[in-house]
Amino acid sequence: MVMRLLYRICLTLFSVASFPAFSQLESSYPSQAVSYKVLQDDPADLNNLWIHVQPLTVDVMQMNAVVGSGVEARYLPIPKLELQGGVRGNFINSFDFQRNSAMQGASITTQESKREQGKMVITNSFSRFYNLEIGGFYHILDDLKDGSSKIILTDQAVPDKISFPDVIDVNAKTRHILGARLGFSSLGTTVSVKNALNDQNVTVKGDQGTILSAAGTSSATGFKTAYNNNSLYSSFHSTGFYIGAGFQRIKNLSIKTDKQGIVSNNSILSLYADLMFNPWTNLASIQAQQVSATGRENFDLSPISLNKFGGRAGFEIRYNQASFISVGAEIGYRPAIQGQGFYGLFKLSIPTFSFGMGQRKVANNIGKNQSLSK
Repeated sequence: MVMRLLYRICLTLFSVASFPAFSQLESSYPSQAVSYKVLQDDPADLNNLWIHVQPLTVDVMQMNAVVGSGVEARYLPIPKLELQGGVRGNFINSFDFQRNSAMQGASITTQESKREQGKMVITNSFSRFYNLEIGGFYHILDDLKDGSSKIILTDQAVPDKISFPDVIDVNAKTRHILGARLGFSSLGTTVSVKNALNDQNVTVKGDQGTILSAAGTSSATGFKTAYNNNSLYSSFHSTGFYIGAGFQRIKNLSIKTDKQGIVSNNSILSLYADLMFNPWTNLASIQAQQVSATGRENFDLSPISLNKFGGRAGFEIRYNQASFISVGAEIGYRPAIQGQGFYGLFKLSIPTFSFGMGQRKVANNIGKNQSLSK
């Protein structure tokens, strides 16, 4: 206790004694001031078309996991309306995990007699993953507020010298938009049916008398497999509508500094939340053929429950300049096989092209050591 008290007293005395020295040191090496003038500060002066080229999209779902690519477009036909549409998919089989597994070994194991097992090969055409979306965002409240904007200033790299970018706060206008969202979406993917049989505890009967369940296969002859060795896959499709709300925060500021040239903050941050209803949701029947025979059997999957409702929340950030990047992500529960709707999505767009009707916006550093008087 005494040692702790002595430590606190010594620390206090050291701080008081060293304060003048640190003050002198700070005054000897002041931080560098930045002079600038504002070239543009108008969040309403936006381009009207963005095209997002997405070399990387990641869909992680309970039903499947897919690494793919896509393209999106956003268009402002009038000041209060933003239209958007996009499609993403997969063209590499190994990155569409459920479809890849289905193509390698979708089959049904049967018990033909006490000692003899049989096998049926699933002959379905398994769907590649795709997601299509078309919709609009209508501005209900549009408010312009005074605020600030952080701008990063970087100096030219000097060999053998470590430097860190400076961040300055500049007075800037910020545009806040609150609006309504409405649109159409469609999804297709290959899914595992075995998981649904286990989770929902249902049985599926073929038109030739074969019964599939969580326990395995019961043949029309009455024999049952000792355990479930089936690899059941089918194609799932879901199409419908979404309705929700969105919020945008827009900054469109460009300044000209005395050393770093022209720098900008022209970000457009979008947040949204939607409810989804997909009335056209179905799971394709399984078609299977005996390996040693020519007959086929069709398994109706209607006993498996499907959920047609869902919800999601997400964000996107893009920029009001000719060519840059954009990033988006969302999380939610989509229409799916009952109990398998949770998903997450990440989208990276490189590049994102932007076009406007008027003069191109000043958006990047065009040179150093520019005079503020010019």
